[in-house]
Amino acid sequence: YGDGEAKLAWHNQVIEIYSPGYNADQSAVDLMRMIYQKIHLNKYPVGHLKFLLNGEKKISFTYAPQEELLDTIENKKNNSATLLINARIQTSPERLSQLISEAIKETEIKSNCEIVVKTLASFQPGFPQGC
Repeated sequence: YGDGEAKLAWHNQVIEIYSPGYNADQSAVDLMRMIYQKIHLNKYPVGHLKFLLNGEKKISFTYAPQEELLDTIENKKNNSATLLINARIQTSPERLSQLISEAIKETEIKSNCEIVVKTLASFQPGFPQGC
């Protein structure tokens, strides 16, 4: 278990989405879908990929296609939304951060919104040490 965990990039990020068109929740769904698709297309093994939208709606992906989970999110008409991204993916922290950053930029363009990073931590913890 420890050897597998040591190969995972750990990525924790909180973002705020601002949408003048009052579609911030939909922009968050688009971003979640895009992050998942990019990970899947790169064939990166997924330890877990979890999102928390507005502190209440949890979405969790595994490597198997589960995009239909995103269709269950009610599209509230909000001009802002908060999204927590929590990922454990088998790649480098740098590559995972780059992939998520690309997805953010693409979502801003596609959804005509502004996405602001509030917090970000991306690292590889290495092999756990014994107690």
